[in-house]
Order: sequence, then structure tokens, then C-alpha cells
Amino acid sequence: FTILWFVIQLISYNVNLIIQKSGEYESNLNALVTNLDDITGISNVDVFITDHISTLDIDIQSIATGTLNVVSALLGNFALVLVYVIFLLIEENFMPLKINAMFSKEKGKQDFSYILNRINKSINVYFTVKFIVSLVTGILSYIVLIIIGVDFTQLWAFLIFIFTFIP
Repeated sequence: FTILWFVIQLISYNVNLIIQKSGEYESNLNALVTNLDDITGISNVDVFITDHISTLDIDIQSIATGTLNVVSALLGNFALVLVYVIFLLIEENFMPLKINAMFSKEKGKQDFSYILNRINKSINVYFTVKFIVSLVTGILSYIVLIIIGVDFTQLWAFLIFIFTFIP
């Protein structure tokens, strides 16, 4: 819960910064559009872009529907995983009893326990290495983003860490 609280604080802090700097970004975008003629060498680029945007057949309703479908599917999958985790945590205490009931011979119990321990160690090693690699990637990205001068470096580094961590 503490980690979740820090993540929420980081995201809300950066969203507030984005809102505060939105005027600056808008003026930069307006200046870019104004200077687009010089940059591209095409006269009246803003009129050209406006004309082409108006000819695009964009269905906002289908985009919103698709976005809501994706969000609801993600939330549904998250809820399903949460239910599985809850059941696994509840059943964890009863696992030794179930192993004893599954195997009548001591050798079978020992072999099964050995295999479970190896699987557990392998998963722990995987997550440890994955965490360290993602953390180092996030820290190095943070340093590079600061050197480059990108805004919201903490948010970008956190997102890089998360998206590197998630396979």
C-alpha cells in the first residue's frame, strides 16, 4: 500500500505539473505552427494541414467506444487476476495438507517438495533479476532525460521502469 501511495503521489504531482505547463506547451505549439512554413519550406503549411485534417473521416464515437472496451477488458482481467491471487493466498496454508493427501509414500512427497522449491527459487531469481534490470533501466533513463532536459523526468523514468518490468 505504501508503494501504491507513492505511485499515486508521483502521478498526481506530474499531472498537476502538466496542467501548470500546458500554457507553455500551447504557446510552443503555436510558435511551431507559425514557423512551420520556414521549417518545411512549404507555404501555408497550417492551411494545408487544416484542410487535410478536415478531410479525414474520424469517428470519435468509435474511438471512444474502442477505448472504453479496452479499459473495461483490462479492468476485467485485473479483477480476475486479483480473484486468483486471493484464492491462491487463502489456499497457501492448506498446501502441505494437500501434498500429504496426494502422496502416500514419503519419497513422492520429498520429490514433489523438491520440485516446488526449485520452481519457487527460479521464479524468485527471475523476478529479482527483472526488478534489478528494470530499476537500472529506469535510473539510467532518468539520468539521460535530465541531461537532455526533458520535462517530467520522474514520471517518464517510472513509466520506463514499469513497462520494462512488465513482460
